[in-house]
Amino acid sequence: MSVPKNRPFARVFVILLGLTPFVASGGAFSTLVACSSETADIASASASERAQKGPTARPLAPPPVARPAAEPNPLGLPARSLDLAAGARVFAVPEPMLRGAKEGSSMHLRIATVVGKEGENIVLDGRDGPDYSIHPAYVVPLVPGKQRPRIKQPVVAEWAQALRHGVVRRHVKDKIVVRFTDTQDKSDRMLDLAQLMPQSDGFRPGNYAARRVGGDLEHVLLVSPIGGEPKDATQWFTIGYLGAAHVVKTEELVGVPISFEPKAGSAVLVEHLGKMRDAVVKEVDPPGLLTVRFERAGRSVQTGWGLVMPPLAPPH
Repeated sequence: MSVPKNRPFARVFVILLGLTPFVASGGAFSTLVACSSETADIASASASERAQKGPTARPLAPPPVARPAAEPNPLGLPARSLDLAAGARVFAVPEPMLRGAKEGSSMHLRIATVVGKEGENIVLDGRDGPDYSIHPAYVVPLVPGKQRPRIKQPVVAEWAQALRHGVVRRHVKDKIVVRFTDTQDKSDRMLDLAQLMPQSDGFRPGNYAARRVGGDLEHVLLVSPIGGEPKDATQWFTIGYLGAAHVVKTEELVGVPISFEPKAGSAVLVEHLGKMRDAVVKEVDPPGLLTVRFERAGRSVQTGWGLVMPPLAPPH
């Protein structure tokens, strides 16, 4: 049967007429309809059985394994006595840095609160984890003065949970305005009396020193004396560049003054990338800050107390 191209409805009618015998004879189309109906019945029965049994139980996840406590004294430092009551604040090595630590491992000090004692060890508030025990040699106590520190007094201070060095600029009511001397941002900061302690010259926990290593002087932070009190200790536990932790003989150390006011044009030694390097003072910004130019560098940089010292006398 021919159908004119301009009459589409007639074409559809012819197609339907062609299918009529096929359906009537029980062809494949009928078979498809029957299979579809049977599949729907099976699916309905399966859904009914699942509804009767209730939701499928999921396997329980294994309980978390408790991580063993860190070794309180990974470097095997000798005993040190610190009389610290609960509530005292200290700068201490965080618990994760004690794990697997050895000579030269990276460490830094973070503010923490004493919650108790465990034998010769101190128990600290873990802040973002459980409380942990630590040997007193890895701790610098924060001991605020009973009175406000004087103007221009060098201080050790807590800022952003870290140990910082600065100088008192002024008093504002019950606050202390401090200029930090060993941070990138040397702006004035307003602190509570409980956040800082006065410094004094010499080998003391929290002070800086320079360590003789071959022909170099490495800049280090003094953490704790070993083999006695600070005045007669034979060794010191120190933290150097990038947090490198070392036990150092006292005879290898040179004190870095807590305050130093050279004149413009003076030759000085200034910390740069962990070492004390030759520089010349270009400008002084009292109290506590200086602008210097290194011997082999073209640009001037700002530095501060604790990072600058006079040149050493040549060895005899």
